[in-house]
Amino acid sequence: MAEVLSSGTLNLSWRRDLFGSKLVLWNNLAACLANITLNHEQDDFKWNLDQACVFTVKSHYLGLIHQNIPNTNKKLWKFKIPLKIKIFLWYLKRRFILTKDNLARRNWQGSQQCCFCHEDETIQHLFFDCHVTRLVWARSTRLGVCLNQVVYLICLETG
Repeated sequence: MAEVLSSGTLNLSWRRDLFGSKLVLWNNLAACLANITLNHEQDDFKWNLDQACVFTVKSHYLGLIHQNIPNTNKKLWKFKIPLKIKIFLWYLKRRFILTKDNLARRNWQGSQQCCFCHEDETIQHLFFDCHVTRLVWARSTRLGVCLNQVVYLICLETG
């Protein structure tokens, strides 16, 4: 750890790209780590969520429930659609769908072009921009809602 911190810049790679709030969190963490100097003294553990600086389940629970972090998934789980579609939309929102660009990040060697229109296949392209996808979305009102708008609002509202 001391070698990594003393090198000046943190040269790390990730399995998935950092973007949006995760990139901001990483940059904040990297800035905090830049100010740390390591020594050979014994480490002390202090729990900041308790006045006595000791971990308790109660302090952890209270810390979790009093966070002012919005749960952007609430809308998704309240929709009256089959569970397997909710799970798929959750994967889509988290950008876990294995489109060709995501596969390439995992060292897949195939073509990254969309098989319908030969543009680069990304989540945005495959689910919203491709002309074939637009046709499929236009015909998919079987659930009584415009799925394209639902998917767009739920999956891409946080970027």
